[in-house]
Amino acid sequence: MAAATRCLLVCLPLVLAACGTPPRPNIHTLLAAPSPAAASATGDFAVQTMPINLPAQVDQPYLMLRTGGGALTPLYGERWAAPLADELQAAFSAALTRRLGVPDVGGVGVASGLPTWRVQTDVQRFELPTQGPAVLDATWRIRQDRGAALLCRSVVELAPDGEGVPALVQAQQQAVARLADAVALAIEAGGRRPQAVPGVTLANCSRTEATAAGAPG
Repeated sequence: MAAATRCLLVCLPLVLAACGTPPRPNIHTLLAAPSPAAASATGDFAVQTMPINLPAQVDQPYLMLRTGGGALTPLYGERWAAPLADELQAAFSAALTRRLGVPDVGGVGVASGLPTWRVQTDVQRFELPTQGPAVLDATWRIRQDRGAALLCRSVVELAPDGEGVPALVQAQQQAVARLADAVALAIEAGGRRPQAVPGVTLANCSRTEATAAGAPG
């Protein structure tokens, strides 16, 4: 009896502690693994990617799953490595600079002596669905210094290559890369609408005139 009592006194706190410890969450990122053959970011111009805006409903520390009927379900055991807006910003910037082979001066400002393309992005839909493709729907605007600006909407829909959360995250990684491809092609075209972007639907593209010196950009 005494032995059983001692065991109870020793084991009970351990059992209670185990019950009170939540499982470690799975951590996900939108940053794709760097390619060994990636070109160094050097070129005769630069890009400046601005902070990305996205709906508050999905801008959460945990993944938000789109279920049947349009409902959003939080997955508390599946979390982003950083705030989702920061994840998108980092992944988009990495894909864009890798595609163009130029630096992103980001919040530092215009690179000295280099023409700089300013890129603004607003995400309307960022969906991780239980059925159907992952969706990245964004409006973006590019302008080189005070030249003409191009405003476009891009929609990327990609079916996950497999099942489960990792496949959904990978699909969104690829969607971000395709969005970056669309923007890169527009920059390479001198701020004009690209003719075709594989895997991307472009809509509502419009071009505004250059900004006069001294006017706000």
